[in-house]
Amino acid sequence: MPKKTPTPDQQTATPSHPPVALWLMPLGGAALSLAFPNELLPGALGDRPSFLVAWVALAPLLWAIQALPRARYKAALLYGAGFALSTVSWVRLFGYIPWFLLALAYIAIFYPLALYLADRLVPSRLLPLGFALAFTGLEWARGQGMFGFPWAELGSSQVEGVTARIAAVGGIPLITFLLLWVVGAAVQVVRERDAAPRWQLPASAAALTVCLLAGYWQSSAAFVRWERQSAGVHAAVVQPDLPHNLKPSILKPPSSREEGLQREEEYQRRIQKLIELSERGMADPRPLPSGYRRLLIWPESALWDPPPPYLSRISEQIRGVCGTTGSYLLVGAPAFPRDYRVHGQFNTAYLLNPLGIPVERYEKIHLVPFGEFVPMRGLVTRYYTVRPDDILRGKARATLREVGVPLGVAICFETTFPAISRQYARLGAGMLVFITNDAWFKRTSAVRQHFNHARFRALETGLPVARTASTGISGFIAPDGRILGEIPTYREGVLTRDLRAGVPGTLDTAGGWLFGPACFLLALALTAAGIIRARRR
Repeated sequence: MPKKTPTPDQQTATPSHPPVALWLMPLGGAALSLAFPNELLPGALGDRPSFLVAWVALAPLLWAIQALPRARYKAALLYGAGFALSTVSWVRLFGYIPWFLLALAYIAIFYPLALYLADRLVPSRLLPLGFALAFTGLEWARGQGMFGFPWAELGSSQVEGVTARIAAVGGIPLITFLLLWVVGAAVQVVRERDAAPRWQLPASAAALTVCLLAGYWQSSAAFVRWERQSAGVHAAVVQPDLPHNLKPSILKPPSSREEGLQREEEYQRRIQKLIELSERGMADPRPLPSGYRRLLIWPESALWDPPPPYLSRISEQIRGVCGTTGSYLLVGAPAFPRDYRVHGQFNTAYLLNPLGIPVERYEKIHLVPFGEFVPMRGLVTRYYTVRPDDILRGKARATLREVGVPLGVAICFETTFPAISRQYARLGAGMLVFITNDAWFKRTSAVRQHFNHARFRALETGLPVARTASTGISGFIAPDGRILGEIPTYREGVLTRDLRAGVPGTLDTAGGWLFGPACFLLALALTAAGIIRARRR
């Protein structure tokens, strides 16, 4: 009996060898990385790429998981690896092993995992919807907890476009979901044509349109409320463009007297530069708007010692700049526990009054794993000794109110977590103030990627943001996510602005932020139900 000739669909479904398309998946993932600030493209194309890139670059992934039945898990993993290794390539500054581990185990693995959940979540005809739901839930979960890493989220690729305003409705997870669903449904229509569910592409496009209109309404309303406010501060973000060439060894005591003297000279140059820029920024003789106070904002870890009245090498200089400019000063410096039996220090933001006296402070709560604390230190320090002592964790988050406007202060890595800014919005903050030391990132794409998180925090909360970084990017951000002004990287400067207080509140802070955890829980519940049904058969 002659063999039956397989149909074209069967031939596609049962390839005798891995299709060429499979090995092109890492290039597709690398193409998606071009939707984020990157080091591959020159100038503005790399620094602030178009939001449209992601809509095109996701098509190969969403085609592969539909068209390569036997190789789609490999395709998803290879695509995710190409994307992750390119987007967080800056992690190589801290070692190639951390780079590969973070990219593959913290980002790339979620691509095939989301596909696995989607396969058990919905019928194959609804794969675009199921994959979007599962991936969004997993991406949200990746950013939670002590070891959360909410970086390189797909939705954050839209920061330069109008679609970024959807963050005011449901945060970055809602953008991620719509991005994947719309592109996946479009790919399905192109592949299957009449066989594709007729409702899925119109439904996804309609959801995108509704959320886009709602986001535009919410962000515009936040901007209008902000413009109508009378309270505010005359703020100056100060960028000293020091220190340069930071290395992990700076966290350890100097190995020689010469190294100690070099560090001390660098520190004195930085303090002098901060003072000069501060006096320049507050030199405008024009009267301030009624009720406004002057506020200088210095970066994270600007001081090596606690400010006065502690015994500090630079106490008189700090008092001097506050007094001569008549300004409050928000500055990053260490703080030591009141209990002398507790060893260590806090990463702290102090608010000093015009007399140079600390009146309020915030101690950082969400610390950087392996950067500010080492988990399982007894085991890990055999292989990793970058920090000899852990930074102590702060206990309570509260707004700083002495300057007349409630300030929601976050330090460095904390700015990547939406929940922290939402908490400040619930506490009645009038503006968000972020201080960081991004000199660790040198001139890599991480600097702009980190800055873009601040833009999303503004959109999500409806609050303005003032951000100061040692070597950049420092600037001001409006409640609708637009950049009001910035100081580029590796350029000293001071940016001054009469910054009105905002009125916190968007659909996202009112409950839209639950979209991410809802996707996660729904995906797990439906997947479990699907597995139970399959076993009963």
